[in-house]
Amino acid sequence: MPDTTRPSESTSPCPLFEPADSLLNSLDDTLTLPEVADRLNVHSATAYRWTRHGVGGVKLRYLQVGGRQRRVTKADLAAFIEELTRRSCDAVVQQPRPARAPANVEAATGDDRTLAADGW
Repeated sequence: MPDTTRPSESTSPCPLFEPADSLLNSLDDTLTLPEVADRLNVHSATAYRWTRHGVGGVKLRYLQVGGRQRRVTKADLAAFIEELTRRSCDAVVQQPRPARAPANVEAATGDDRTLAADGW
């Protein structure tokens, strides 16, 4: 039995352009790499390097628009910053503490002088 219901009418005169409209709306939530660099106060070449090579194993995700333009969603930029921050905090926490200074020079050198005698 054939379907007699009518498809819902869209506001676009041509339904083929609806995906393009949604794509253009989603581009409002993206930044170009020079805009990313401007927001983070770095050179634009640094932002390009982050997409190609990353920093500390974390790459900045991007969308390729057209032939050459790279755009970054605000969510991807936030995730990149959060991951770098998390990794740097983990690295600080895991760094070994420096060894404590010996109580006297005798313990460190084997002679009879104390730190007080050396002016410590």
